[in-house]
Amino acid sequence: MGATTTEGTGHGSAPIQKKNYQLNLGLNRLIGPKIVAAGLLTLKENCEFVSIPAPIGSPSDYCILLTGTSQTVPYLSRPLAAQSSKNWQFEVTAGNHDVVHYIIVKIGFG
Repeated sequence: MGATTTEGTGHGSAPIQKKNYQLNLGLNRLIGPKIVAAGLLTLKENCEFVSIPAPIGSPSDYCILLTGTSQTVPYLSRPLAAQSSKNWQFEVTAGNHDVVHYIIVKIGFG
């Protein structure tokens, strides 16, 4: 079967496809888990608050993973909550002067 035109119109050309907006996967429409924030902090005392800019959605749409560099296991003493419309915060508790690494992940299926 040979091509009958080089312009993409006429007999033998493919039909025009209309784009569906749901097929576009931009950063705000990303399917599946997505890391929203990551960092490390050195605790001055046994606990410290971490504040982040509020991402899209509610705090229950996100999960926080912690790991420490010492034998004291870090944990969330206060879960992720909206401090204001622009900031969310959570509280980490571990040993005095421990270094704690955290990531905040948007929950979803990929």
